[in-house]
Amino acid sequence: MSKAMLRMIVIVPAVLVILAAGVATAPAATQLLWCHNTNFPSCLGTLSVAGTDLSYSMSGSPSLAMVDGFTDPGTTRNVTWSNLNMNGTTANGDSITATLDTSRQSSGTILSVGNTEFPATATMRFFFRMETAGMRLVSDTPAVFQGIIHSVPPSPGDSLTLISGPVDFHPEGASGPVVATLKQATVDFNDPKASSASSAPSH
Repeated sequence: MSKAMLRMIVIVPAVLVILAAGVATAPAATQLLWCHNTNFPSCLGTLSVAGTDLSYSMSGSPSLAMVDGFTDPGTTRNVTWSNLNMNGTTANGDSITATLDTSRQSSGTILSVGNTEFPATATMRFFFRMETAGMRLVSDTPAVFQGIIHSVPPSPGDSLTLISGPVDFHPEGASGPVVATLKQATVDFNDPKASSASSAPSH
């Protein structure tokens, strides 16, 4: 066996040991994916369209956000939203949908209330793209929601409420005029087992 081959036999295992050590000591990922739909969010609120206040009811379908991993109770965890879908009807029977305006970044924060990870204050800033009455609407300012959550994703019974005040919407692709205003909204998180049971056909 040549000296060159002997050197390769010695060097290769040494390199593998170094690489394995590097993997073992690499810091853990600080991000995790939040599947918002785990506990069936539902939303009730009031949207003023052309000066007329209309109540609405929407339910959520799969959505996704990136959430910082927990380190300690005093550190704010950032949230970056990538997908959100809700749909339902208004009081006058029009369909209504809310998704994210992809031209702007929807984000948020989670901060522990006490000395443990949960409960925590969740503050979410959504740039919505809403469709209703044949209109496609966006806003220049975010709809800010806040509430106490007990897990990520939120636990059944948790809720987020619009705290930013009314949010004006104008037609997508135009800077004005204001044609709708989100006046109030609350997102509740429901137990998927209870929701499935209530929707199951009776015998």
